[in-house]
Amino acid sequence: MTIRFGKKAGAPRSLSGDGVKIASDNATLVKWAPMVTEIGVNFPDK
Repeated sequence: MTIRFGKKAGAPRSLSGDGVKIASDNATLVKWAPMVTEIGVNFPDK
């Protein structure tokens, strides 16, 4: 599953990147207040 956030200036590097896991109550995340712009589901090839 992939979630992409809108490009908001000033996003901390700790909140972005492949495989980054962040709790929804993380103070930095809450302060930045991101907005989801895309949700994707990928299925592996058989």
